[in-house]
Amino acid sequence: MISEMEENLRHLQRLLHATLQAFAGGALVSPLASLRGRTWATCHPAWLARLHEIEELCGRLSGTGSTAGDGRIRTFRDAAMVLARGYRLLRESVPAESGMGAGGAPIQVLRRLDVPGGRAGDSPAMYALQAYLRRHCADDLRAAFVHGSYSTGDANAYSDLDTLVVLRTSVVEDPERLLACALRLIPSNRYLLHCDLLQHHTHFVLTETDFTWYADAFFPRILFRYSTELFSETNLAVVRVRDSAAECRRDLDSMCRRFLKPPATAILMRAYSLKLHLSCFMILPALLSQVLGEACYKRDSFERVRDLYEPAEWQIMDEVSAIRQQWRQTSPGLWASIAGLHPLVHALLFRRFGRWGVPAGVISQVTNPVFQASQRQFAEKTLQLARQPGHAEVAV
Repeated sequence: MISEMEENLRHLQRLLHATLQAFAGGALVSPLASLRGRTWATCHPAWLARLHEIEELCGRLSGTGSTAGDGRIRTFRDAAMVLARGYRLLRESVPAESGMGAGGAPIQVLRRLDVPGGRAGDSPAMYALQAYLRRHCADDLRAAFVHGSYSTGDANAYSDLDTLVVLRTSVVEDPERLLACALRLIPSNRYLLHCDLLQHHTHFVLTETDFTWYADAFFPRILFRYSTELFSETNLAVVRVRDSAAECRRDLDSMCRRFLKPPATAILMRAYSLKLHLSCFMILPALLSQVLGEACYKRDSFERVRDLYEPAEWQIMDEVSAIRQQWRQTSPGLWASIAGLHPLVHALLFRRFGRWGVPAGVISQVTNPVFQASQRQFAEKTLQLARQPGHAEVAV
């Protein structure tokens, strides 16, 4: 039985995790704000609500009360202060007896990125990102990784560049250092665009504190085995792992619900929205596998859960996977450099650039009512499997 105190701490960690990711990616404020003026830029209303919730939760947990209701949280600088307070409280309050011991063994990675051109297929963007982070962010980051297909050598024209950065405790607990770190980290996302102009996420972000009370719902530990380390001064280790099964189920539920009502045709005619739609669908097997107790690499999740579906139900997943293989997005080149000049360029131009790289016929395929009905049925079956008493057994 989880105590109210621990449940509040879990909720605080979830809020901090999501908000820090947006903060470090520049999404908390309008892209119209320049990096220099971003410190005093007003936060987006949706994130202001989360910041006030963090402040109120910190007040309850610490017993000091909260001033969140007076509306003083407005700017990017205010957000840094709220995040710093939250991470200090989280580190000080995590119960020592909570969670499963992980033994403090160093995490295992697939490889380390050392010499440019050391492996055929490595994107130059990986080395450019590594050089930028070492030059501008080494004092802020505990470690940095590339994970996903660019790490394992499976990348194709559809693939985006998946990255993870781990911020130091001393950075996230100091609002001024956190601000400075974000202003240096935000521009590094342009290297992700050199692999995919339709990139729909920035760096994934964890902190050293998260490794003392680790939640697999944030970033499953098994993914490190398929990750390429860009740099780390010493090996990271997970101290304790907390139960995040409920959060995994919520994530799966939320993702499935995206497909219960198909998006408008006009939205799917834009390459960015179409690719996001397809990518979210292809992550469902990995999310289901995690809910069923077998967290695994996305590529392996297909075989793990395929037998839980009837062949006719799984066919739509094969169709979406075929679209991924047919994708022919051209090399961004100069366009990526243009997109990286300012977040506004990417948001307003490349996310709305029509059918950039979309194979002929895909628009008509994905907007076909039969295709969309099959996606809905797959999502409904996935929800059903996740809610079965005791869960189903996944194939090994």
